[in-house]
Amino acid sequence: MFYLFLLFICPAFGLLQPSGNSGVWTSLPTLHPPSGSRSTETTIMLSWTVAEHSVETIAKYEIQARFPIEIADSENVFLPRYTSVSSAFPQSVVDNRDWVVTWSPWYTVYSGKGRQFLFDVTNQFSGPGSIDQRFFDFQVSAVTLQSSERSPWSDPVQGHTVLEGTKDRINIELVGTGRNNVGYTKIVVGDQIIVNRADLMGLTLVVLDRRDLSVAFIHTYNTFDSETASYEMSKKIRSYGPKFFVLVVSSGAWEWHATPTLTDAMENYGAYYVGQWSRVFGTSAMYSPYADLAETASEDTFGHPYAFLGYYGLGTGRGYESLQLNTGHYLVTGKA
Repeated sequence: MFYLFLLFICPAFGLLQPSGNSGVWTSLPTLHPPSGSRSTETTIMLSWTVAEHSVETIAKYEIQARFPIEIADSENVFLPRYTSVSSAFPQSVVDNRDWVVTWSPWYTVYSGKGRQFLFDVTNQFSGPGSIDQRFFDFQVSAVTLQSSERSPWSDPVQGHTVLEGTKDRINIELVGTGRNNVGYTKIVVGDQIIVNRADLMGLTLVVLDRRDLSVAFIHTYNTFDSETASYEMSKKIRSYGPKFFVLVVSSGAWEWHATPTLTDAMENYGAYYVGQWSRVFGTSAMYSPYADLAETASEDTFGHPYAFLGYYGLGTGRGYESLQLNTGHYLVTGKA
């Protein structure tokens, strides 16, 4: 009988504990890094570990989200996705994240007992001035039942939506023309024709916003006839940070006044072969038995079809670059 009395009475004493208890959090909730395989074009699946308190029951969990409003142009890395403190990303880096200029305020997206939540991007923004945002920070906290004590917020983790395979890959077509390879100079992004001209001379520069591939700038510089044009093109390229793709295609001839200033600028964005003619008096090397890159910049070597795509900080030679012979014999067996 005495045993039964203790069985039914002792829990009551627990419920009558004062709200200002001296309990501690024995286990804090932590978000699992969102997996791309669990995300879609409009949703991000979130899950987190269980929270435990020494004397109280967990009443609910809360999830908060925020998104970057502005990204720094000065950083070489575009949207790094580190999720926690490590030797590579110490606490100061995780807290400050210099690549972000401005974050939105934290706002609550979930409150409930479950430890899994499907975050729907389409439900987050509405009304005038809404943002089509696909990249978020998330943090989780737990709240106790008796005293509504809140646990510390977890370290933020980053998640992003994932497009379907047919949409996630955007085809970019670059076609440069030369003296003996006449035709239409083209730049096509997805199904949008950006450039399609046969009456240009020099190098056409197109700058795309990496977030939505919209055109930020387009101009053709006659670097064959004008050293000033080469200088102006180098200044324009250097004005764009890592948020932008830089695309360059040739038309006719362009090599004569492509200065070291221009090629240095393009090398910062991933180019390499473009520097051949600006340093014609330097030491040359034959890179391939089928390439004429080591020839001097005489009249016979003008008019090479050229195409390039890169972005700031990519590193010399790491961009997409195509430099073809100026003879037009692209499809000779063994030399294509």
